[in-house]
Amino acid sequence: MTTSKPRIQIQAGKVVSTDSLSNMVANIGTNRDKRTHNVFGFEFVNQIELEAAYQSNWIARRIVDKPNEDALREWRTFNGKQAKDIANEERRLGVQQAYLDTCCWADLYGGAALLMVTGQDLSEPLDLKKIKKGDLKNLVVLDRWDIQPTEFNLTDPLKPNWMLPEYYMMVNGQQRIHYSHIIRRTGARLPRRMRMFEQGWGDSRLRRCMSDLRDVVATKGGIASLVLEANVDTVSVKGLQGALASAQCDQVTERYRLFGMMKSLVNLGLLDQDNEKYERNSISFSGLSQIMEQFMVWTAGAAEMPVTELWGQSASGLSATGEGDRKTYEGTIKGKQDGQMRLDLEALDQVLIRSALGDYPEDLEFEWKPLSLPTGTEQAQEDLADAQADAMSIEAGVIRPSHAMRRVQSKGTYAITDEQIAAQEKIEKDQDNGIGDDGEGMPGFDLGGKPGDKPKPSQRSETTDSAPIGYVKVEPDNHSALAVAGHLRSIGITGAVKMYDLHVTLFYARNGIPSGSASSATYFADLTAEYEIIGQAPWRALVVKLDSPQLQARFDEIRATGAEHSYPSYLPHLSLKYDPTEEDLAAIRANPLPLTSIVLGGEEWKPVKS
Repeated sequence: MTTSKPRIQIQAGKVVSTDSLSNMVANIGTNRDKRTHNVFGFEFVNQIELEAAYQSNWIARRIVDKPNEDALREWRTFNGKQAKDIANEERRLGVQQAYLDTCCWADLYGGAALLMVTGQDLSEPLDLKKIKKGDLKNLVVLDRWDIQPTEFNLTDPLKPNWMLPEYYMMVNGQQRIHYSHIIRRTGARLPRRMRMFEQGWGDSRLRRCMSDLRDVVATKGGIASLVLEANVDTVSVKGLQGALASAQCDQVTERYRLFGMMKSLVNLGLLDQDNEKYERNSISFSGLSQIMEQFMVWTAGAAEMPVTELWGQSASGLSATGEGDRKTYEGTIKGKQDGQMRLDLEALDQVLIRSALGDYPEDLEFEWKPLSLPTGTEQAQEDLADAQADAMSIEAGVIRPSHAMRRVQSKGTYAITDEQIAAQEKIEKDQDNGIGDDGEGMPGFDLGGKPGDKPKPSQRSETTDSAPIGYVKVEPDNHSALAVAGHLRSIGITGAVKMYDLHVTLFYARNGIPSGSASSATYFADLTAEYEIIGQAPWRALVVKLDSPQLQARFDEIRATGAEHSYPSYLPHLSLKYDPTEEDLAAIRANPLPLTSIVLGGEEWKPVKS
């Protein structure tokens, strides 16, 4: 048995095709096929040409800047109580702008670095344990041509800088910088051997677009030149050649100069009928726009950007909205954020956070802010979905109201304080211990039941009170209650109903309800944006009217038991403040609640108050 590899003999003058299609008759795949002689070669663009393109051409600048600006425009947020201190440190050092510059120069040149100046010896490894509060003095942005990599680590793959430099030298300087003081950012990915040729840096993202960029700029310039030749006037003159060769040359030239002037000034041309003939030749521009559009698409593909983002044009077509392009582009940007950008910033945070706080909390993390802000309709839909999810999770016992409050606080939508969350957590802890709630404090909202919670009456039962059971109410879910209370506080309405006391009266019968029991159903109600002050002193209330077929249907069910509603008609409303002023009414009308609907539940039957 032989172990030698199979060998192929190639006759001199023959061409080897690596694909599977060949046709001797049609000359496909043979040495006469022009396609078989196509080869790719390495393309090198020097630093000067890249800088010239970036400085002089807006498309080149947009290819480099826009993806990084979009990724870092909204920046990031940290969790925890110390997030504000970290944000202040970022503003002091200009972290956002410094890192943006680093990313842009990396994409332009193929590499850049962010030098962390901490006061430690730059030639020695950075010691994180020695970094105290305020030690990070400055962040210096360097491109790949400002520093020279030296002493590559090619032997120890266990070190974080394997195949990367151990030290950097400042160009035209003597300062050695250990790699641990540097946040290194490379450009586009290169094969390993080419990366070593580039001294460990990556490829310029602009370089790979240069060929297509030259084509599109040349095409645009050519079309612009054609516009100047759109119309060419021609005058045929009998014996013109001889006249130009004679002493009458100047007279002939002056003749047609005056002809052109008269045609331009008074739209009048005078020609000899027998000896002169006038013609206008127009250039056709049909098809040029399609050619230009294809070059634009090709350039956008090279830049990894949608045409709408690179060229700033809106989507075309009757049904085109650009939504698909936007989502694709945002997906690409999100990939950049969660890839190298997150790794870079996590390395920077090891120094930044210690400089801001004095230590590095183990549970501290950051999240990217949304790339784009939702519209009013999208935000309302998102708020409603969050409210429904919270209500279902609370009903199933998966989370508690305090958990929902903390999540809403982290989103920053409403002004929820740590003290409010702590108060709710105390109530939940008391309920777990069987202490319960007297109904006058800050009870937790409950759509269902959780172990340890104070049970709500699910069946109608007589009490030792002489007052009959005739008062039925439902409560808004936590998300809606937080939105209402936070908004009232933000527009200056003081003394409003507390968020845990907000409710909607479903039925009020002074003589009691003959039969029936509380329902566990969930109701949905739309806010009508009609704000009024109803009632008479001392029972005046500022309310917002609700529109809910579900509440009306439930009201009719209770009335069908023979109960008599104590008011002429049923008008569902949410009470916002008791004993309000006209200034309160004017304020809420000028600044309506930021909700279009609310979720209600936890139906409760109680005795009628005297």
